[in-house]
Amino acid sequence: TYLKKAAAIREFLPKEGVELQRWLQERARQLEVKLASEAGVLLAEFVGNDSRALLNELQKLASYVGVQGMITLDAVRLMVADEGESSVFAFVDALAARQLGPALALLRSLLADGEAPLKLLFMIGRQVRLLLQVKACADQRMRPDAIAAELKQPPFVVRKAVDQAGRFSATALVQLHDRLLELDHWSKTGRIDDETALELLVAETCATQPQRAMPGIRR
Repeated sequence: TYLKKAAAIREFLPKEGVELQRWLQERARQLEVKLASEAGVLLAEFVGNDSRALLNELQKLASYVGVQGMITLDAVRLMVADEGESSVFAFVDALAARQLGPALALLRSLLADGEAPLKLLFMIGRQVRLLLQVKACADQRMRPDAIAAELKQPPFVVRKAVDQAGRFSATALVQLHDRLLELDHWSKTGRIDDETALELLVAETCATQPQRAMPGIRR
């Protein structure tokens, strides 16, 4: 089994860059799967160079693709959580619920972990755009699996986005997106510093009332 094969692999802390990729390729061979080079790079970006965490994710990916299967970019995107993306998802969750304290705490945690404020603005903007797309589909009474196929997103991402989008009206999402663009411009032109822009976004969003969850969406 993959569990036994994984347990038999001697662990050590791999280096960065090329040496890390060689380590990943060797572990993939021992698990009897193939690892696309670009997938190995993305896996390292998502997980870092923690050998135990990397081995766990490789084992999960090996189980997903099967013996002699190919671990692709799409497989890594589907099966491996990007910690930064996950935290942004949780942050948007708190915004959607208008939970000022948790939203600020998550924001400060992201910043403390080294996430650049402008990158966070971009990632939040991308999530808001996803919510706009999901809401448009949901308003047509599309099921989450149909929305996932339409938007080419993993089903679990869409299910969560349906919940988040249900707490905003379409107008509120458009206004939030426009405000993000405005704050991004302000921060890039020096009118406001990056972290203040993010905190202002949190305060303004949490001051509004959440909408009730979308009715009629079948899971």
